[in-house]
Amino acid sequence: MTDASTPPELSYRRRRSGNIFAQIQMLLLRPVTFFKGLQPMGETRQWLLVILLILGLVGYSAVRQAADFGFDGTFTSGTLSDQLIIALTASAPMVGAWLALMFLIGAVSMLKGHAPQFGKNLQVAIWSSVPFGLMAAIQILYMLAGEFIVDAGIIPVMSELGTQEVWGETVHILLLNIYTHVTIFGVWHLILLYLGGRYTLNGTRWAVILVIVVWVLAVILLPTAYDILSLPPNAVDTFTPLS
Repeated sequence: MTDASTPPELSYRRRRSGNIFAQIQMLLLRPVTFFKGLQPMGETRQWLLVILLILGLVGYSAVRQAADFGFDGTFTSGTLSDQLIIALTASAPMVGAWLALMFLIGAVSMLKGHAPQFGKNLQVAIWSSVPFGLMAAIQILYMLAGEFIVDAGIIPVMSELGTQEVWGETVHILLLNIYTHVTIFGVWHLILLYLGGRYTLNGTRWAVILVIVVWVLAVILLPTAYDILSLPPNAVDTFTPLS
């Protein structure tokens, strides 16, 4: 039992249970308290359960989206090996993002003159990605109801604007990568990443913001550069001025 003077984050750490869903609820509803009371990696294994949960949801959502639906609305998923390849392909970028963030967030501690805390960095990266697991769960429920997911983010806006015809292939690819990430869950991830940097790593406001800006630019510009370099040699932008 704690007295009234006990800080909320310490009280939360003392009564922290093994129920992973209770921790997710705390993260989503009281993120500041959650990140202030985040236990060291060696004292908990909940982050491993979160990894399995997020990757499982993302992988299964990808399998459902890639599957064929018959005229009677039935679900045909192909062979088990096909499903496994699809799930691993969809989950791999998430794992890569966690590893990249683990090193990138180290700048928050380094800018304060301290050594990077890679264990805490990795936990912040993982827990801040819970919104993507929630998004995958909603997608699964949506598809189980017999609906189809056509595009990610606000990509449908691009068809209305006609960006490819107006601005050319390069700008179209850039906007495609931007619009793919413009979702409530993507913004939610950045908010949690900020709170983790501030309250788990005790970083300064501007250090955390700088890291987030670099992260956003990397997520958008690196795939854009890859897609542009993958264009056929004869693909030349044609700019059509707006009349």
